[in-house]
Amino acid sequence: MKITIIGASAGVGLQAARMALQKGHEVMTLSRRIVPLPDHAKKKPPPASRRVQEALRGQARTTVPLAAPSIAGLISLRGEVVLTIDLRTRLGLEPLAAGLEPMMVVVKVDGESISLLVDDIGDVIDVQGRPFDGPPDTLPTGLREVILGAYQLESSLLLALDIDRVTAV
Repeated sequence: MKITIIGASAGVGLQAARMALQKGHEVMTLSRRIVPLPDHAKKKPPPASRRVQEALRGQARTTVPLAAPSIAGLISLRGEVVLTIDLRTRLGLEPLAAGLEPMMVVVKVDGESISLLVDDIGDVIDVQGRPFDGPPDTLPTGLREVILGAYQLESSLLLALDIDRVTAV
C-alpha cells in the first residue's frame, strides 16, 4: 500500500511512518526537517540471480491478439510456452531502432518463466556491499513505480528493477 504522511518529523507522524515501513508499505513523508529512516526502509532487493534463468538472443515470437501493448508475444523455450514482455514499451520508452534485435532475459515470476526484451546485456556486476538507495527523484513517475532503488557505482547508478511489478501487465 502507498501511504503519504504529512508532518512526519516527530511525534505521531514519525511513529506512523516507522510503523508503516515495518509493515512493508511504501511511505512518502512530508516534513519541515530531514529525519533518518530505519535501515529496513532502504532494504536491498533479493539478488537477481535467484530470478534470472538465462539470457538469449531474440527469438521468433507469436503475437497475442488483443494483448496489452507491452506484450511482445509468446516464444517456445524447450517446449515451454513463455510470455514475452517488451520492456521499452512497458517503461514508456521509444521503440528500439529499426534493424536492431533485442536480447531476452528469462526470469521466474510466481513459478512461471517470463521473457523480458532488453536492448542489450552488459557485464555482470557484483553489487554486494555497495550503497543502495531508493529510486532517484529525477526518474519519471511511471519508471519510479517499477524501480526498487539504485546501487551507487564508481561513476554511475545501477537501477534495480522490480521484476514483480514490471511483469504485472
